Amino acid sequence: MRIAIAGKGGTGKTTFAALLINVFREKGPRPVLVVDADPNSNLHVLLGIKYEKTIADIREDVKNEQPPAGMSRPQYFALQVEESIIEKDSMDFIAIGHPEGRECYCSVNHILRDFLEKMSRRYPVEVIDNEAGMEHMSRQTDGKVDWLIFVANKDKVSLSSVKNSLELLGKLKVKAANTGLVLNKTEKIPAFANELGVEILGVIPPDEKIEKAAEKGEVLKKVSSQTDEIIDGIVATLRRMKDER
Repeated sequence: MRIAIAGKGGTGKTTFAALLINVFREKGPRPVLVVDADPNSNLHVLLGIKYEKTIADIREDVKNEQPPAGMSRPQYFALQVEESIIEKDSMDFIAIGHPEGRECYCSVNHILRDFLEKMSRRYPVEVIDNEAGMEHMSRQTDGKVDWLIFVANKDKVSLSSVKNSLELLGKLKVKAANTGLVLNKTEKIPAFANELGVEILGVIPPDEKIEKAAEKGEVLKKVSSQTDEIIDGIVATLRRMKDER
């Protein structure tokens, strides 16, 4: 099951990703492949992970260096990526890093896309924490996900961002079997949210413990029982919908 999480900055997208990942780590299926595709994300902090090399770093190496004798460029890339994977407590973590510069990375991105597709097949669950936009999903993956989950707050700005993203899906060649919306830091569903035409998976109320952990950059573990229940319910919905397909 491949789950991509998207949303405007500041909505709590990365915090939700960490909570979701922790449920899969605890209750399965596992191991979970975690792909941090947001260069500004602190997902690794919330999961208690340290890493040294990103896909972007490796992409630069592969683009500018000759592979060792007897090794093709895709093989060299795969080896470098395998060595950069962080393994910890029922999950494997990899960070995409900064986006491409002005130079053309088309051939390297093609290698990256093929490799990530093959890699994802080794895991029962993959969670991708996206940047605010979703352009990289069509550049660096085949754009196919089982679930595309948007995270928004009750304000119309973040909800309008979801609406714009939904309209862009076809243009970006992103194919989501299911789309869902998680409303964060609110206790009720705004009227505008019901007009988006996307299933509301859960409503997460303001949680002081989560806010403090995010502000301090602490590892996010168990939170309030109410929030835990909501996240468990969202995971149950994802599983059920996947099974029904």
